[in-house]
Amino acid sequence: MEGLFTILVRIFAGAAFCFFAFAPAWVGFGVLAQVIAKPSELDLLAVVVLVVCFALLYFFLLLAYRAFTGRGRKSDGGLLPSWGMKSFVAAYGVMAVLIIAFAAYNGKLNGVLGGSLNLFIALSVYRLLKWRESQHRFNA
Repeated sequence: MEGLFTILVRIFAGAAFCFFAFAPAWVGFGVLAQVIAKPSELDLLAVVVLVVCFALLYFFLLLAYRAFTGRGRKSDGGLLPSWGMKSFVAAYGVMAVLIIAFAAYNGKLNGVLGGSLNLFIALSVYRLLKWRESQHRFNA
């Protein structure tokens, strides 16, 4: 049963990363098509947008590959370095707090509950990362 759960979590995580890769891909390829159609519109802003969008696309697709296959980094087996995971969890937590604040301001109970769920997820993942670091310290 644990193997099935692991496979389902891998598929869900990989699909989530592919979902998040869609937005920079859409913007990046849209700008690229516009620049190919009218090369005179290539300016510094277009170059910055292309670089940022394709870097994010590469990053999310790399995470999706690591999530689907279960192959992490060679040093510790994780998807990202510890500082990278913590920064993403912190950003996710801030987003959850903002969702709760805006939903409470607008009187939307569903938004408050959804934001609370997201905050719970962020806190759980942060706690898991701290536990994993403590286990890694004892193994080293």
